[in-house]
Amino acid sequence: MDLYFRNSAVRWSDSLVLPAEKGAENMKKRVIAGSILLTVLLLSILIFGLCGKYDNKYTAPEYTAKLGAAWMEPEQLKSSPVYLTDGWAYHEGKLLQPDVINSETPDDYVYIGQYSGFDRGEPAKSPYGQATYRLTLFVDSVTRDYALEIPQIYSDYRLWVNGDLKAETGSHGWMTTFAARDKIEIVLSVSVQSGLYSGLTYPPAFGAPPAVEKTLAGRLGLHTAAGAIALLIFVLCMFIGIGSRFSRPYHLLAALCLCFCACTAYPLIQALGWAHPIHSVAERLGYYGIFLLAALIQAKLCGIRKSAAAPIAVLGIIVLLSILFQPFVRVQNAGTKYIYSDFLTLYKWLTAAWLIGVSVWAVRRGKAYSLPLAAGFCVLAAALITDRLVPLYEPILLGWPVELAGFIFMLLVTGILWCDAVNAFRESVRLRTEKDALEEAGKMKSEFLNNLSHELQMPLTVVSGYAQLTDDRLSSGNFDSGDLADNQKHIILEADKMERMVLQLLDVAKMERGSFSLSIADVSLSDLVQEFADGYFSMLDENGNRLEVLTDEVLPLVSCDTERIVQVLINLVSNACRHTKHGVITISVHRIEENVEISVSDTGEGIPDTIKPYLFTQFLSGAQGKAAGTGLGLYICKKTVEAHGGTIWVESECGEGTTVRFSIPIRIQPAGSKGGQTYGTSISG
Repeated sequence: MDLYFRNSAVRWSDSLVLPAEKGAENMKKRVIAGSILLTVLLLSILIFGLCGKYDNKYTAPEYTAKLGAAWMEPEQLKSSPVYLTDGWAYHEGKLLQPDVINSETPDDYVYIGQYSGFDRGEPAKSPYGQATYRLTLFVDSVTRDYALEIPQIYSDYRLWVNGDLKAETGSHGWMTTFAARDKIEIVLSVSVQSGLYSGLTYPPAFGAPPAVEKTLAGRLGLHTAAGAIALLIFVLCMFIGIGSRFSRPYHLLAALCLCFCACTAYPLIQALGWAHPIHSVAERLGYYGIFLLAALIQAKLCGIRKSAAAPIAVLGIIVLLSILFQPFVRVQNAGTKYIYSDFLTLYKWLTAAWLIGVSVWAVRRGKAYSLPLAAGFCVLAAALITDRLVPLYEPILLGWPVELAGFIFMLLVTGILWCDAVNAFRESVRLRTEKDALEEAGKMKSEFLNNLSHELQMPLTVVSGYAQLTDDRLSSGNFDSGDLADNQKHIILEADKMERMVLQLLDVAKMERGSFSLSIADVSLSDLVQEFADGYFSMLDENGNRLEVLTDEVLPLVSCDTERIVQVLINLVSNACRHTKHGVITISVHRIEENVEISVSDTGEGIPDTIKPYLFTQFLSGAQGKAAGTGLGLYICKKTVEAHGGTIWVESECGEGTTVRFSIPIRIQPAGSKGGQTYGTSISG
């Protein structure tokens, strides 16, 4: 009774302690996950902030500009280009050429990037129309070569340098070169009738040709490499997705790759001279498509219900449709554009909040891949934060923060899906292996049942035959005591065979249940083997074999189960007799270090190499070789020897015979046993 109450108290205390321990463990995991995400967020903000400082046209080396004129140091232009941001004279509503612009008075002097169009920040004005920009650069009196980047303009434009037309709509190349001294006059006339941006909104690079070309080539190389990686991932996603019938979001990742290519392709478009208003639309579709696809990929990987993800998905589709039709909608004033721009900004922040919120929920629920996805969305959130902290940002070599975050997220999802594909492949291989193993086991069990029925039928037939013969002679009164004794001997032998088969089946069942037991006692194995040879060999051998027994003169006692060791010997000797005809069966007992080793050798046919790996498995019989019987003998031998703390192995060559050896530790009792007592040991089948 006291024991009962003590056990009850332990169970009751465990029920109180375990939830607390589990809660503490969950809290620890959440703290670790939160620390990782916070670190990723802060580190991303730091990296994007450094990009905003060191890879930004607006923070590059500046120059002094006043009233449409700027002074340049030629030596400075040799190392790195200058980005023409400040001091542009602005002539509103006019398309002027160099020969007449000097007679016109500028309407204003503008800073490129400060406004997104001709409205110059006034909501009531029209964002469309035409205008001319002029900037005069003063250099030294030495004639030098200079280069000017072709501005990023998707509408109609014409560019003059010192009165010479250098580029216009449809021109090829990313820069124009020229020789000049004293003064360089740059005139740019632009006409825009639709689109989100108008006029000169991105400052062009100016400097020595090698410096400008190096910068533009570096940007082109980086963007082209990133685009090539995205296209490669796209091809792989389509290939794997088609093969898996898009059971995983490979199609979404492929679309994400295309969006990334669309929003980062301008350097290549510029170099090839393919600038067109449609690219501006494709660029924005790719930019905002990253947000939509990130939400869809997250929902797919984290198992979010479609109804839960539908609102953010519908909002994203509305945004993309608005971008697609925006060029065909002409607005009357810039205020409408500002409202639309605020709507796009709100969409970005709502999507970022959704992504992070769902990520936190998924991490708390322990959803697969939730933590790396959350880290990726922290990078995206850091990009949006940096976009607000650095309002004037035009990358020199790299991309916009959201583009960089999109590239990182693309690689992250690629890694996740790759791991998922590898795990799925491993799981399919495991299931296929298990299926093959089950089919093989089923086949082996079927053959085992066939063999068992055959093996039981033979002794039953013999027993029935001799019993009927004995009954007939007793009934007729014509019998001989010698014949009756001989009949009785045959009946006993066949009954012993059937008993051994039944005992084998019972032992296997016990092994699979973990209830196989041993009765341990100190035994002389040399005496045990000799008694076995005297009592069992004549019953086991039916092929005219001769038995030899070899033992050391002095052997120590071992702790073992006598009946189980005899059962092992019966199985081994019966196998040897079955596969040997008119040969020699040898049983040897020797001490090998701290073990007593018993071997059963024969001069029979040997064992083929193809069968050796399966010798100690269940149901080995005629399916694997010429063996007969239940196919359980060697399996039981192995489990029995291992239960004694020993080992068993086979040495055999075809045509030269077989030797089966097993060892038993000297006076070493298995764990949990006591000399002379019965104990149970758990054995898995």
